[in-house]
Amino acid sequence: MAEGDLDISTGGVLAVDSEQLRDVHDQLIRVRDGIEIVPGRLQNASSLAGDVGREFAEPALVLRMRELSDEVAQTCASLMATIQTFELVEARLSGTPLIEQQRDRPWWDWLGTTRWFRDPTLAERADDVIAEWQFNRTHPFAQKAADMGLFLARSGLGPLSYVVLAALGRAYPALVDAVGRGVIPGHAPLAPKEHSTSLHVTTDTRPRPPIRGVEDAVIRMQMTEDAQVSVETYEMPDGTSKYIVYIKGTDLLDPGQPWDMQSNTDLYMSQQESASFAAAESAMRLAGIQPSDPILLFTHSQGGMIGTHLAASGEFTVLAHTSFGNPVQAVPIPGVLDVPVRHKDDPVARLAGGGTGMETDDSVLVERLAFPETDIRDFGMRSHHLDAYRETAALMDKSSDGRLDDLRAIIAGFDRATLVTARNFTADDPAR
Repeated sequence: MAEGDLDISTGGVLAVDSEQLRDVHDQLIRVRDGIEIVPGRLQNASSLAGDVGREFAEPALVLRMRELSDEVAQTCASLMATIQTFELVEARLSGTPLIEQQRDRPWWDWLGTTRWFRDPTLAERADDVIAEWQFNRTHPFAQKAADMGLFLARSGLGPLSYVVLAALGRAYPALVDAVGRGVIPGHAPLAPKEHSTSLHVTTDTRPRPPIRGVEDAVIRMQMTEDAQVSVETYEMPDGTSKYIVYIKGTDLLDPGQPWDMQSNTDLYMSQQESASFAAAESAMRLAGIQPSDPILLFTHSQGGMIGTHLAASGEFTVLAHTSFGNPVQAVPIPGVLDVPVRHKDDPVARLAGGGTGMETDDSVLVERLAFPETDIRDFGMRSHHLDAYRETAALMDKSSDGRLDDLRAIIAGFDRATLVTARNFTADDPAR
């Protein structure tokens, strides 16, 4: 494993800030305006100075200054076209009409927007930018599916297996986008649904050390195999408490518990309160978490959907949510650091459809191709397993990328705890 295996970004279609580009454009306009007056001033100086000043107004020098002014003007025009394209892309991704986004700008900018945002050439440029982003986010998964088909073909199942899996790999992202369930609007509540879950709690009174990093979080999730929710209480020197909540993913081997496919369907397709969501929320309240208590969330798979909705609900003070193989992503919620960790070859993580595509300071996307080489274990979705994400978490801890500094700082804030204890919660659902 090398740090270079990680692909860390803000998850946005655009890697630049259009407002910063506007500042650059305004500075270039001032440069252009300054250059435009130089030829006239040179000629005025020449006429006042007579023969002595004639050398300062040579035709070649005046011509060059005018050419330079034209070059800067062309650069300004090209930069403005880029800015307008990016702002149209941002408007499409946010779902906010472009005119509404411009209302805080000076009236002359706002009036100008009413003209250029209907430009068909501009719309084509925006289409190209989004299409390139869509290709880049789906190509690794499509390639992996094709490799799996080739593996089966070479294993004696014939060329049809390659054709089928290659086609599925290309169609899968389009199907996800068509379903449109991968992105959750911020603060969008789940529809209520009645459940009959019961919780069993085990309290581990043995003091444990504070969390050390992202890999340590995954290890702690793996340590409590029987519990779907684990809550660590961090007693701080000032008498307050902080909490770290670990929520696990789908368990298909244990019937009668709510972390099943029905809960997946409720959360992803129906956007209803699943039995697992209700159990996790109840576990957090039973652990003593108050609405104002700071919380750090670490989740996997179905647990990622639960954590995303908990953070979006506003019922808890979530500092950060780090999810592994999360099939959804919320529109950025101010004040909540969202760190989705996805494997490019994880079909469950691909259900998020590449995420929101929005550039934000409150989100850091960590991606990695977990298994470049294809073998039979890929058909068991090994890239989605928590063991694979533990390796990625270790790379995150070793990474020097500054975009992970906010998460590191939040984790470090738990290090001052005077006592750390844990409660593990297991849920049953008699209706299942």
